[in-house]
Amino acid sequence: MINKDIVLETIAICDSIVRNGLDGAKLNKQPEPLQKYKSIVKPKIDEFSSKNGGTPNRLLDGLLKEYVEARGLTPNFRQKGFPAYGQVVRSYFWACIYKAGEENNYRLFPQLYVLINSMGIKMGFDYGVDIDKNARLVDIVKNEAIIQEKIINALRIDQALQICSDTSTEGLPKTTDRRIFMDRTELAQKWSKATQIIKYYAQDSIPANIDVIIRDTFDVLLGLFRDISLEKPIEEINPPPDKNKTLSLLLTKKQIILYGPPGTGKTYTTRQIALNLLRWKK
Repeated sequence: MINKDIVLETIAICDSIVRNGLDGAKLNKQPEPLQKYKSIVKPKIDEFSSKNGGTPNRLLDGLLKEYVEARGLTPNFRQKGFPAYGQVVRSYFWACIYKAGEENNYRLFPQLYVLINSMGIKMGFDYGVDIDKNARLVDIVKNEAIIQEKIINALRIDQALQICSDTSTEGLPKTTDRRIFMDRTELAQKWSKATQIIKYYAQDSIPANIDVIIRDTFDVLLGLFRDISLEKPIEEINPPPDKNKTLSLLLTKKQIILYGPPGTGKTYTTRQIALNLLRWKK
């Protein structure tokens, strides 16, 4: 379980890493930082684990595991939590949901993630650090109107969502004017591998129901996350209109009414029908 107190305790651990100059330290090659880590940071993590039933990364992993199971995302997606100490010491704990497959798929695919650092907590959508090896998952947003509409719809539904192109995991995120991304043309031009759709809460503004906010944020982003991850082939996400059936309906009825909630692709589908009819006429 993740709550406000747990987030604040995790922030305090991250802050001790920063204040003691351990962020980025390679403990296996630097005896002095290793001793400092063992004497200052590790006791804090051990105390946290004893009090809360697990380390911060394990609790984040547990929260995301519950979400994956509750939303029926297995076996296509999985989750993973990451400690502050791996090959180097980092001043943050985090966990993410990503497309299942190879062990390091989290580096190659989009993520729904939660990250706690020395300044606060952020959550949302981003790309893995090796997305260049899977660049089509960036291009799909630039090229597919139906996914662009889903992003715009998510921003309309949740006004607290922010656009961020700052990939730094430390400090406060640097957000972009979200209004730019409410226009499909601008969105297609500005979208990049660094684009994140996030919520951020600084240390002095952590909500009491932070676990609910994380789940609700993921719910708003889940559809576009699954599409950008190519859980299904793009042909299934955005099937081409059946021009023969459409033409038959138009010749018989003279008009067709498309209905549905915002962001479901009505405008895009209408354009595709028109283009297909023009091609058929030619």
